[in-house]
Amino acid sequence: MRRMKSNLFGVVCPVLVTMFFSSALTNSALAKDVFKPEDVFKLKYATTAEISPDGKWIACTVSVQRQETDKVGGRYSELHVVATETGASRPFITGKVNVSSSRWSPDGKKIAFLTRRGENASTQVWSIKGCAVFLPNYRASTGYGLEHIKLHLGDPAGVEFDDIADGIDHLVNIGLADPDRVGLGGGSYGGFAAAWFSSYYTEKVEAVVMFVGISDIISKLGTTDIPYEMLFVHYGKQIEEIWQLSLERSPIYHAHKSRTATLIIGAAQRIPGSIPPRAWSTTGGSK
Repeated sequence: MRRMKSNLFGVVCPVLVTMFFSSALTNSALAKDVFKPEDVFKLKYATTAEISPDGKWIACTVSVQRQETDKVGGRYSELHVVATETGASRPFITGKVNVSSSRWSPDGKKIAFLTRRGENASTQVWSIKGCAVFLPNYRASTGYGLEHIKLHLGDPAGVEFDDIADGIDHLVNIGLADPDRVGLGGGSYGGFAAAWFSSYYTEKVEAVVMFVGISDIISKLGTTDIPYEMLFVHYGKQIEEIWQLSLERSPIYHAHKSRTATLIIGAAQRIPGSIPPRAWSTTGGSK
């Protein structure tokens, strides 16, 4: 059996590659009678192939180039199923997706695979568990141009996080979210949001996961390795000019209000030899 699969694999895979290659040529370059260098990036090709136990089908991951309007990144990976007898290909999972590790069930009637849709790998996991997933494009986030991004300049944890709170309220009001079972998680600046909701907006969420987030803006500005980003992208002024604002917009300032279950995930020191002063003050100067 192992030998038969090996031989079939060797015969079929070149056919698949040729099929996808030829299809792309027919639809783009050959229709113009000219093949240009940029047409290479429009080609689709098979990267893996998994043969069904009965030998009738092949599950292929197909590499697809991103469109010019997509975010910068690697190629997408779709899942296609090909009939070995006719060579007909049927798209199975397509679009802005990355499929990997496809495997047939022993009876050949089902396909198991790993996939990541869009840019957020966790979305599908939570959806499968029956959760409604809210991914807000709040003010100052990316996707709507420079003016939209600048809406939070000098206003940390302001309109940006207010938009998230308003979104949660809306989902509760329309009955899509249970107010007693709302959770929020994020990393880095998303961790800042998680910390803010665990303290300032504690009544909005029952639990948060704060991954390498900001809890103390003053400590952050005093020890950061990205001072120019903090100045020109986020705050617009030096720390001595916004001391009180930085204090009041720090989640730690509102920690006494918290009624939210909070999981804090940290990491090794980002800056060698640098430990934020707030960390020292809360640990008594010991590790």
